[in-house]
Amino acid sequence: TRDIHTVPRGTKLETRDALIKALSLVGGPDDQFIFYFAGHGLSGGVNDFYLLRDFGIDHDGPLDAMINYSELMAGMRSQLPSQQLLIFDGCRDVNEKVEANQTGGSGLIPADPAIRLGLQPVLQCGVHSTERDALSYGKKGAPSVCAQAFQRALDGAAGKRSLTGWNITSGRI
Repeated sequence: TRDIHTVPRGTKLETRDALIKALSLVGGPDDQFIFYFAGHGLSGGVNDFYLLRDFGIDHDGPLDAMINYSELMAGMRSQLPSQQLLIFDGCRDVNEKVEANQTGGSGLIPADPAIRLGLQPVLQCGVHSTERDALSYGKKGAPSVCAQAFQRALDGAAGKRSLTGWNITSGRI
């Protein structure tokens, strides 16, 4: 039988809840975790931000619905999976409003060092598909160049198809 999953629209709350649910399924520190974001991004100063579906809707907090890359990475560093691959597939345009509000956005989950107390440090790899102020190329209606490369990695040395799903290791990727 097939499981049917409803894909969230990608709002801030839906993305946060999906991340929390995925982290709740982690069995222990030896697990591996892949987070893949596809969309648009902004840069301000030394910080990067990735826009969620409800970005700009709240007139009183127009910058709230974006992922603060630095805060997300800090929050994930405190989580149980010891091998983490976080891929951000999106352009990052420089934006004056974001430059003036470099602490904006959300890390989606708070950093909690108590979770990893006594464990080895996390092996964390964050990959950006583009340089700042560059486009994330791809044909209209088709996956981006980054998504195509990721799929090739899964089809090749980084993963193999099994009857129960993909066997993927972030170390191979």
